Amino acid sequence: MSRKMFSRFFAVLIIGLLAASTLPASIVRGSVKGTVGDQQGATVPGAKVVVKNVDTNVEVSLITNADGFYLAAELVPGKYSVRVSAQGFSPLEINGLVVTAGMVTMADAKLTVGGVSQRVEVTAKPPLVEATPANFTTALETKYIQDVPLVGRDIQALVQLMPGITQSSGPSGSLFGFDSQFGGFPDPLHIVGSGISANGSQGGANAWYLDGSLNAALGPENVVVNPSPDAVSEFNVVDNGLAAEWGRTSGAVINVGLKSGTNSVHGDTYEFNRNS
Repeated sequence: MSRKMFSRFFAVLIIGLLAASTLPASIVRGSVKGTVGDQQGATVPGAKVVVKNVDTNVEVSLITNADGFYLAAELVPGKYSVRVSAQGFSPLEINGLVVTAGMVTMADAKLTVGGVSQRVEVTAKPPLVEATPANFTTALETKYIQDVPLVGRDIQALVQLMPGITQSSGPSGSLFGFDSQFGGFPDPLHIVGSGISANGSQGGANAWYLDGSLNAALGPENVVVNPSPDAVSEFNVVDNGLAAEWGRTSGAVINVGLKSGTNSVHGDTYEFNRNS
């Protein structure tokens, strides 16, 4: 290999490593974007936008561009509010926004002419159809993670609630995972497999992620680290791998995010009893 070819190969390798190092952030984080306009439909450039995490009070300050557009990326999943202000308009606050890992939350703002002392508050509503990403993501609400009884407190059993997921090992309707009869825990050789088929794909064609890092054994693609349900805040399944960040597998991508700290004291307790 000539020195010139080696230099090109080395440059491509470095670019690939840099891209891989930035990939997990987009998987485990969410985004809020929108357009600021007025009552006549004209965009408002130079408007100040503050995106705030309600649980931690962490704020991201932005300025809309010439098209009135803003984007707050790499946000920790949770509850958010958006405050918009511009000269000659009444400040607007959008509440009830929910940021989910790997997804984009839309928050368009329509300002009204008025004084600074006046303030307009609106409550965001989730869209009926998610049209921003190239892939389709199904997310479970936190209440399901907390309230649905899981055999062996195995977080993997939650995939049974997702559309398009069928069992690929054991009798129909049986559970799989570390604590099931078809899970084989402990499994030091990682030979059991992920045990589910997504939209007709092979059972070993799925990928599990934990806080943005790949959490699957090479080959059978089963979970390596199985967190407690009390520690999980995000559980969503990507039903297809059309987006670039999910291009590793042809099956489903199960994305699990762990809870982070807030300004409020909180904890969990549970009672687990299973008769023989």
